[in-house]
Amino acid sequence: MTKERDMTHGIWELGNGQEKKSVKVSGHLSSNSGEIVLQWALEGKGIMLRSEWDVLPFLESGKLVQVLPEYAQSANIWAVYREPLYRSMKLRVCVEFLAAWCQQRLGKPDEGYQVM
Repeated sequence: MTKERDMTHGIWELGNGQEKKSVKVSGHLSSNSGEIVLQWALEGKGIMLRSEWDVLPFLESGKLVQVLPEYAQSANIWAVYREPLYRSMKLRVCVEFLAAWCQQRLGKPDEGYQVM
C-alpha cells in the first residue's frame, strides 16, 4: 500500500463515471514511496494504485496488468510558474506540449486537461 498525504491510509477512492466507491485495502507491505510500491508490484508482491501516466511503459510492455481498468482515481498534474502564461511563449509552448502529451498518451480528454 502507498501512504498518500491527502488520502486516508488503506482506503482507495475509485470512480467509474458518476459512480464512486471507497475500497478498503490491506496487506503486509506498506510504504509512502511510490517507487518502492512500484518495485514490489513489478516483483509480483501485490497490487498497487498508481497514476496511469506513471506506469504506462510497464503496462505497454506487459510487465504490469491493470486489474480494474474500468475504475480510476483522479490525479491532477499542475504546472506551476511565476509569471502569467501569456507573457512567455516558451512557457506557454511547454505547458501546451505537456497537456497535449497527456491527452494523447492517456486519451482522456473528457477528464479536463486545461491550460490556464
